[in-house]
Amino acid sequence: MTLDQLNMVEKIVETGSILAASKALNMSQPAVSVAVKKLEEELELKIFTREQYRTTLTPEGEALYKKSKLILSHVDSLQHMAEKIVKGEEAEIRIAIDIGCPFSPVFEALKHIEQEFPHTGFNFSTESLGGSFEKLMNGTVHFALLPQGIDTYKQAEPLFVTKIDIGPVAAPFFPAAQTKSKLSREEMRKYVQILVKDTSVDLPKMDYAVVEGARHWRVSDIFMKKQMILSGLGWGGMPYHLVEEELRDGRLIPLQIEDIEKSSCDMVLTRKRNQPIGPVAQKLWEYFLNKKQE
Repeated sequence: MTLDQLNMVEKIVETGSILAASKALNMSQPAVSVAVKKLEEELELKIFTREQYRTTLTPEGEALYKKSKLILSHVDSLQHMAEKIVKGEEAEIRIAIDIGCPFSPVFEALKHIEQEFPHTGFNFSTESLGGSFEKLMNGTVHFALLPQGIDTYKQAEPLFVTKIDIGPVAAPFFPAAQTKSKLSREEMRKYVQILVKDTSVDLPKMDYAVVEGARHWRVSDIFMKKQMILSGLGWGGMPYHLVEEELRDGRLIPLQIEDIEKSSCDMVLTRKRNQPIGPVAQKLWEYFLNKKQE
């Protein structure tokens, strides 16, 4: 069985006869007839009935045709993808996103880009603290979406994407939340602070707004951290967009802590400086560049 034989079957079905199919394929009628007959002999089934004026599929031929049409469409898609890669379009774009970043700006960008480059795949990973920057620097990803300020090595070019608010929160029944006045770091040492682990491997480990001397419980992701805070097991800093509903209905309340109050942070899309990128990556970069200038 060959792709050429399957293509002949498809053309016969589409045109209604072996003669019309041979003309469409720029082949002789006997050549097409012989190829189809060999396919029937190989598969030990009859594909077409030839008793009528119009060549029609047998029930077995109908099943074969449906399957072969699917195969041919996959082959066509594969060929098209190969052509795009030869022209320089990336087969895959990899992006590391810090767990504190909103996903919606990236999703909006993909809506604009995916239709223009349907054969490029996107691979996402979520990281915390230095993890996304490390993946960018070691070449694991093309882009990192992270808080402004993590790039301390001046090796990456940042582009503003959005701004978030972040601050310490706790459940209203948590002991520290009962105090109306501002809490000192000394007082906060009595309470468990929930922290997210830094996912970087080789970079110096980072932490956000840590109270030294307190008991620290570390979790692997920010959603577990949120649930632990909601349960009253401890307090911690959270991006407000991830706890917006809980702050609104009172399940969480902001804490007033010395030097650890609510603050704003710019989220930036980052790429390595002076490193060439392909057309799809360039399109993604230009999307956020244009958004910044609006």
